Amino acid sequence: MKRKEQTTWASCLVAGGLHAAMTVLAFPPYDWWYLSFVAYTPLILLALRARTLMRPFLVVWLTSALGWMVIQNWMAGVAIFGYPLMALYQGFWPALFVVLLARLAPQAKRELSRRRAHADAGVMRGHAAGAYASHKAVPAVLLAPLICVTIEFFRGRLFLGGYPWYFVGHPLINAPTLCQIADLFGAYGVSFFACACAALPADLVTLPLARRGRTSGVAKASFGLFGFVLVIWVGYGLMHMRSRPLQTSFPESARTIFIAAVQTNLPQNNKMRWTLPQQKDDFDHFVSITQAWAGKRPSDGRQPDLVVWPETMVPGLGLNQESLTTVAQFEESERLLVTGQAGYSGLYFNRRLEEVARDNLGVPLLVGASAVDGLAISAESSQDPELGPVIRIDPKWDTQYNSSYLYLPDGTQATARYDKLVPTPIGERIPILYRWPKLQTLVGKIGSASSFNVSMGIGTAAVRHQVPTASAGTVRVATPICYESTVPRLCRRLVWSRGTGEDDQKDSDRMTRAADVLINMTNDGWFGNHAGGREQHLQMGRFRCIENRTPMIRAANTGVSAAIDAAGRLIEAGPTVPTGRADWNAEGVLFAEVALPDIEAGTAPLYARVGDLFAWLCLLTIVVWTAGKFVLGR
Repeated sequence: MKRKEQTTWASCLVAGGLHAAMTVLAFPPYDWWYLSFVAYTPLILLALRARTLMRPFLVVWLTSALGWMVIQNWMAGVAIFGYPLMALYQGFWPALFVVLLARLAPQAKRELSRRRAHADAGVMRGHAAGAYASHKAVPAVLLAPLICVTIEFFRGRLFLGGYPWYFVGHPLINAPTLCQIADLFGAYGVSFFACACAALPADLVTLPLARRGRTSGVAKASFGLFGFVLVIWVGYGLMHMRSRPLQTSFPESARTIFIAAVQTNLPQNNKMRWTLPQQKDDFDHFVSITQAWAGKRPSDGRQPDLVVWPETMVPGLGLNQESLTTVAQFEESERLLVTGQAGYSGLYFNRRLEEVARDNLGVPLLVGASAVDGLAISAESSQDPELGPVIRIDPKWDTQYNSSYLYLPDGTQATARYDKLVPTPIGERIPILYRWPKLQTLVGKIGSASSFNVSMGIGTAAVRHQVPTASAGTVRVATPICYESTVPRLCRRLVWSRGTGEDDQKDSDRMTRAADVLINMTNDGWFGNHAGGREQHLQMGRFRCIENRTPMIRAANTGVSAAIDAAGRLIEAGPTVPTGRADWNAEGVLFAEVALPDIEAGTAPLYARVGDLFAWLCLLTIVVWTAGKFVLGR
């Protein structure tokens, strides 16, 4: 009787459903992070036992897409058409994982089927067939993590500009000891180890464990490899955690920076329809919060070294000097206000920030705002049938940037300005379509209901702000904006450079620290009422701290503002002033002090020196393995 060769629908649904459910529960807001250790186990078992691939591929794609609709439910409010497409996009990768593993791993179950077929034909008998299966079997503990990292690296960095969110290792940041190895291999290394844990049960089920009363060589290799990985993984983490105890108070001799991060609570739907009068009212409110709460910590009257605002909380046509000059010239020559009937000068926001830094704070103020190149403002008179004579003020520009600015204690704006280097996919640049600006703008309006500005400019230099402090001297501050804190290569570029420590210096093979602290200015209002997206954003920022051994302060509109040490541990999360405000999106001020790296003893971690080399090697291994399997017929 012919044996059934199809993988059943039920087994595919069970495997795909379990993987999707565990993935959902491992990530915020549920935070069952320990499920990351077994989230891939159902897929690995399915792949190793699959006799056909189309059915598992389609079912896993569908079930994973449904899971991603739960994880990324915040997208429904900002990109109604992009929401299901993004779920299908994310769901494709687990399905691809199943196909690659099934193709590349001649594992025990599949080999057993072949062995029986050969035995029926009289080709192999007894121990010879068993030896064949044992010889051909490859430990999933080795192959599955290689495929997992390859796929995460491909989708996180290479494909369509990359989307490095929701790696299987990200939830493990809730157990920071298990993530310290990220300073060697990046977050990809943590995913490798998480997937290796998921593969061990699959090896126990599918590998030929014994031959003639002895443990088989393949099983020994699997268990030995897993044991080696586990010892290195946990041992390395314990070593670093013991050498970096969590500090919330410091001796006077310690080199630290004390920062006040202002957390605003401006809903994104308000910001998308930000009228000129509302812009001024909201800005004035942010100023009042800063004046009331950020000047000194109420508990001890301590003055911060730096006050930080979130991303783009300063309205207007841009704070860059070119734009300010154009606005001043227009208002002086035309005797008109750029804001028209709103009744305030286009220079209002810059002047108020100068006053706040000089007269109210007396310390540097770091803010997020726009910058525009080629600003031109025109005024045209016309006759309205109802209103009578009307003057239409029309500002136009060539390029708009998402930027950070530093105001010094004397009220002057520092010369250096950081422009965002990596645009948010879909939100600020649509992959591929950005080559055709008009088409990109049209698709952006259709797909996101005009929620996004998909024509944002991109900066050209990794600018760091030089912040003067009383106790730590000049502190070099790098400001990854919003999405940029999730991009490993970008944060590495901001913190480290080759040679002199200045941007784009390539005169030395030695990595030099160029930034002492990361400040992530972000507008997380895009997540609406969904806390999960905000917390995942925070999780990825914690990995950047480990990879670069650099602390981070987050100033977030709608939360979650936080302070993170160089080991990725949360020092504070959410506003500390006013007290009694426990909501993650409550407006207030986070006061936090973080230890700065020792400049004299500062050695770049391996990840800072080699970047994503580990992920590249995983990718190369799978490419060569695949070529050997399909091209060479081996």
